[in-house]
Amino acid sequence: NNTLNWLVTIPVNGAVDVTFRVKVAADLTNVPSIGNVATVTDPGNPGNPQTPTDPPKQTEQVADYILRSAITTTHPSGKAVAGEELTISVTVENTGNVALNNVLITNVIPNNTTFKSTDGTFTTATNSVSFNPQSIPVGASQTFTFKVTVNQNLVNVTSIDNTANVKANGLDKNTTASIAVVCTTTSVANVTADGKTGGNICSSTTNNVEIRATSIGVTNPVYYLYLNGILDRQSNDGVFTLTLAAGNTYTYTVGVSGSEFCETPASDRKSITFTVVQAPANPTVTSANVSVCENTAATLSVSPVNPDYVYSWYLTPTGGTAEGTGSTFITRPVNASISYYVEASAGGCTSPARTEVRVTPLTAPSAPTSVNTNGPICIGSAATLTVNNPASGIIYRWYANASGGTALGEGDS
Repeated sequence: NNTLNWLVTIPVNGAVDVTFRVKVAADLTNVPSIGNVATVTDPGNPGNPQTPTDPPKQTEQVADYILRSAITTTHPSGKAVAGEELTISVTVENTGNVALNNVLITNVIPNNTTFKSTDGTFTTATNSVSFNPQSIPVGASQTFTFKVTVNQNLVNVTSIDNTANVKANGLDKNTTASIAVVCTTTSVANVTADGKTGGNICSSTTNNVEIRATSIGVTNPVYYLYLNGILDRQSNDGVFTLTLAAGNTYTYTVGVSGSEFCETPASDRKSITFTVVQAPANPTVTSANVSVCENTAATLSVSPVNPDYVYSWYLTPTGGTAEGTGSTFITRPVNASISYYVEASAGGCTSPARTEVRVTPLTAPSAPTSVNTNGPICIGSAATLTVNNPASGIIYRWYANASGGTALGEGDS
């Protein structure tokens, strides 16, 4: 029954000591003290054993643990590479003589990485993972892991560093781990603003300007747009749509990162400088429909006229070669209906669209077949000339010449 017995002879008025040794258990969880119970019987009084008094000894309960952490990668270099996955582990080993209870492991996601997965709990607000095991027995160890992805922008970053905090049984300890960064930079091949490499950029009606960047040999690129050295925004396809005020000059720089490539250093970013010029509005014309006699020229005009604009006249709504320029334009002789289109330009920018003017030729009426007079008349008297059978809608003009000259009057007579 896990007991020890001694049979001893005790001299009259004498004393006998008996001793034994025990080894205290390694796990003293819930063992605040250790006590011993002994009983003594003698032949003269076998039914009334005596119990020596010896108070229990308090145990020395020690809560303690050691921490180990590591950052590992599957990349052949053994180092942190942009876009690659890292596994971060934290090991807690109970080196005390009581169980570790209500253990809380907290780990903020390391700088220059992005959380990927964990068996614990990820908290977005604090960008951290946590683990809360119920208990870690004496002598036992448990390992907790989570995964992160290395960010693309690793310029001037030499290592990824992690710090984990562990609280248990009133103790508070940290453990750290690091992994070196290997960072090969890349650069942007070309940058354009609205298809141009700089100079004047024509503002649209929405004041939008599209900056487009390209690179060569970069997988999964991420482009970074900087204004005055400060990151403005980033894009996976290299296209940035900006709303910019006309009349101002802008200088942007662009860098790029990608799989196994760090972001372009500031000194190597591609730069573009351009001035946003307000494009002229679509011109308005004096008349959108003009009628002229067959085989005569039509006069087309813009109203109002901006003296800073150049007005160009075309036979097509887009493209083509200008037939002429000016706020007023005289067409070729017209013998069939035709459309002319006018656009305004200034500072290398043209109006968003051309304005159409429709020119329609009118067939000339036949000459009157005969004219009556009120003759004969006396010398010095006025003669009255009248068109025989005048046509409705026709205006008759009277001249003193067979051709040319100035009309003497209008009317049937």
